[in-house]
Amino acid sequence: ATWTEVMDHVHDAAQWGCAAACIRPEFVKDARKLVKGTPTLLCTVIDFPNGAASPDQKVKEIYETLQDGAQELDVCLSPALTQTAGNEYLDRLFALLRHDSHQIPLKVNIESAA
Repeated sequence: ATWTEVMDHVHDAAQWGCAAACIRPEFVKDARKLVKGTPTLLCTVIDFPNGAASPDQKVKEIYETLQDGAQELDVCLSPALTQTAGNEYLDRLFALLRHDSHQIPLKVNIESAA
């Protein structure tokens, strides 16, 4: 989608009172003003679409998007990575995500089509 299309969709979501408008990280900074003063949260995806980044890379992206104005996070996770990396990877990832997401809504999506 183009910048204009994304901004139009975020504007519409806020006008309609949607719970959240989920957009790619590069659009968050510009879109935050469109949801300001509305109940609509600005959501973004982390490590989309593959979900194969390290926990530290995911946390770096979280910090950047929170600074840009994200109010909800959808974190992508590769099913192949969850199977091969094991519980240590998942324990570290979830500990970092929960600690570093500043208690904003956080969802983890298993990207089974990736």
